[in-house]
Amino acid sequence: MAPREVSRRTVLHGGAALAALAAFRVRAPATASVRQENKDIAHWSAPSLFSTLRFPNRPGEEVIPWLDQPAPNPVPDISGTLLHWESLDSWQTPNNEFFTVKHYNLPDIAPEAWRLEITGLVGNPMSIALDELKARPSQEVSFTMECSGNHGLPFLIGAIGNANWAGTPLAPLLQEAGVLPEGIEVVFWGSDAGPGEVNDMTLTEQFARSMSLSDAMDPNIILCYMMNGEPLPQDHGGPVRLIAPGWYGVANVKWLHRIELLNTRYMGRFMAREYVTIREEQVDDVTVARFTSVTRDRLKSAPAKVTRLDGEYRIIGAAWGAPIAAVEVQIDGGEWVAATLEEGVGAEFAWTIWSLDWGQPAAGGHTITSRAINTAGHTQPAMDDPLIANKLTFWESNGQITRRVVTGDLSFPETGKTLSGAFLAFWEQHGGLAIFGYPITEAFDEESLIDGQVYRVQYFERQRFELHPENAEPYNVLLGLLGIETLPGTEPFPRAEPSFSPGCQFFEPTGHNVCGRFLDYWQHHGGLMIFGYPITEEITENELTVQYFERARFEYHPDNQPPYDVLLGPLGRDVLSEHYGGQLPPGAE
Repeated sequence: MAPREVSRRTVLHGGAALAALAAFRVRAPATASVRQENKDIAHWSAPSLFSTLRFPNRPGEEVIPWLDQPAPNPVPDISGTLLHWESLDSWQTPNNEFFTVKHYNLPDIAPEAWRLEITGLVGNPMSIALDELKARPSQEVSFTMECSGNHGLPFLIGAIGNANWAGTPLAPLLQEAGVLPEGIEVVFWGSDAGPGEVNDMTLTEQFARSMSLSDAMDPNIILCYMMNGEPLPQDHGGPVRLIAPGWYGVANVKWLHRIELLNTRYMGRFMAREYVTIREEQVDDVTVARFTSVTRDRLKSAPAKVTRLDGEYRIIGAAWGAPIAAVEVQIDGGEWVAATLEEGVGAEFAWTIWSLDWGQPAAGGHTITSRAINTAGHTQPAMDDPLIANKLTFWESNGQITRRVVTGDLSFPETGKTLSGAFLAFWEQHGGLAIFGYPITEAFDEESLIDGQVYRVQYFERQRFELHPENAEPYNVLLGLLGIETLPGTEPFPRAEPSFSPGCQFFEPTGHNVCGRFLDYWQHHGGLMIFGYPITEEITENELTVQYFERARFEYHPDNQPPYDVLLGPLGRDVLSEHYGGQLPPGAE
């Protein structure tokens, strides 16, 4: 099945409706005899001392950035904070790092003004204040929250986190309210509301989700008012939200204010029109579409990061969606290898952290795939499994996840220099030799001409890489402003008028046009991130047509066949020579 493009409109209309909570009730940890090839789990036992396991950090280790970084978030007003996988270093996610999603507005509810109504088909309707709710028996649950759209959109790979939640069980409240015999459906109403289109009508609809009465009576479900030992934050549903362990986040209604019992199934926006998974199936040789509402979590795992210490590599990841018996890792499409289960072993609804000591892999690019196996012997599906391949919507994307990474040091006998770490990853990810040329120095410390700070840099024939540890990945590696540094003359090139010729684009921030083959090259080789804005029009230098950008100089070589008719000028070499008079600075040799 061909992949489908996802537009910003799709994200917005789908609510980017992204939020998730999968819960966990602490019980004895598990060990497993790991699957061999495709055989079932042999047994699963529950020893003890769950708390003795810890996150597999190693002091002084270096995190190797993934090559396949997520796309920029186009809807930060909907999906705000997202997990940065390479930063994962603890089993419990701090409140301020926990991912956020909102479908409508962000309700601001004073705790003293909050009340919960229990209405509908009940014999004893109830209205409960927050103090009264807190006075009832309390219950804690640790659980991993995952948005059901996580890994279904190019930018959305970090809509997940694990926290400890506390509140009072729901079931006793429903019992006290006295559900009438005809009551079969429990609807949870949030305080957030917004416009929606239904049959060409624009309506204001309140966020709501429902579940059957039997599901709602699960003793694990709580009305939550504490998160990681603190009052439930506003952006996570405070003062009170529903926590439904084992369900995707959309079911864990935030800003809860009413619970209603119905005698029919509830079919609101977030039950029947959105958060609906569509799969194609073959029935009697006919292709049909099956629609199902997003409900319970699915078995899943993901590689989180690769670390290096003293030349030894380690892969760390997480698995969730069910009690985890084993995790297996595949490197470069090879055999599946059993990972070591670390912190979280035995968790029913929270994630289990896993690791695999990789040793000293060959230098260069690698792919890393993981799959989780639960205690019932079920395995996380591959991407070509019909359950995933025949899915037409982005919800419930629990197929096996593959990440790409570069390890080791890459040596270049042509210049006698090496590339490693973040610089190697950036070089590989953004075009390598064709864009930047060979490295012509080792990495060394250099004082910036821009801000006077000292940064780790490395020069290439056509560029200078700068390490900016103050920036979050992937922006910790930036390109030098070599076009600005080498532009002839001291005055800015005069602004131009917009060109209305076909194949031209005007850039208002610097006031210059880019046209023809230069525009094609700029667009197809990284655009603004790699080259920056144009800072001249096309000009002639040394009998060549050239154009300067903030970080590059394009040269047109008409005697070459495309795509080699546009080449980057050797600005890295030129700047290095100008700065150091043809001698390499200390540490760069």
